[in-house]
Amino acid sequence: MGVINTQLKQQQVNVQLSKTNKIPTVSLESAYQGNLNWLTADYPTIEGELITQTNKGYLYGGFIGINVTVPVFNGGQNERKIQSSKIQFHKKQLEQKKKKLELKKEFHQLFSNYHYNQEKVRIGYLSQKSAEENLQLSKEQLDLGSISVFDFRQVQNSYMNASLNYFTAQYELILSQVRLLKISGEILK
Repeated sequence: MGVINTQLKQQQVNVQLSKTNKIPTVSLESAYQGNLNWLTADYPTIEGELITQTNKGYLYGGFIGINVTVPVFNGGQNERKIQSSKIQFHKKQLEQKKKKLELKKEFHQLFSNYHYNQEKVRIGYLSQKSAEENLQLSKEQLDLGSISVFDFRQVQNSYMNASLNYFTAQYELILSQVRLLKISGEILK
């Protein structure tokens, strides 16, 4: 959710930035330049002699300028950028709502799963107690000789399966509780 909120704020800033393309801009420019030219050369004269001549040139200058740009029309690009930014912002809002709904849906599913697992533990406990009582009765019947060892073994297997189902239900209840704590953010604290 934090990432989506950040992206939503970023899209909001993009919309504002797109609107700034319609605002006139003012820029200030300045520069300074200096140049020194020094030329020494020998020039021939008509008499056939060479004259050495030196030319020195100095050029220093600077300028200051103000540039004002007023956007009049640029083929609708500004409007397209603004509309595109607004659409992206709206898409991020919808994405945020979708994530919230998905999170809410997942929370409700986990909550209902937690209650289901609670009921499963309760039923598993009753089933284990019933199987334990059945095992005690079968042990007495085996001692009296009214059931065979094979039948007693089946009752023992039934008790072990009921115990295993009870412990599995407890494990699933703990897992669903941890998932609930995780999605609610309590596990991070």
